[in-house]
Amino acid sequence: MCLKVIESIKRNAQDDSKFYRKRTTDNECYFNLKSSNGQILGTSKIFEDKATREYAIQLVKIVSPNAPIEDYSKKSIKTALKTVI
Repeated sequence: MCLKVIESIKRNAQDDSKFYRKRTTDNECYFNLKSSNGQILGTSKIFEDKATREYAIQLVKIVSPNAPIEDYSKKSIKTALKTVI
């Protein structure tokens, strides 16, 4: 199931209409990436302005098609977090 979600993210990230640009109550910017059925696949971090949010969306579009899949399921959570952070 996890691999199906990853493939859905890679596929939907190529379609600009799947990026839902949002604002917090403090007027900061973020986005949700949604699937064709409207399910949220991911939520970005908070950005201070629209320009930075747009840059992040473009980066996701460029990087996602060939992004490697790393399997942390057999590692401890502590080891996995050290690798990611």
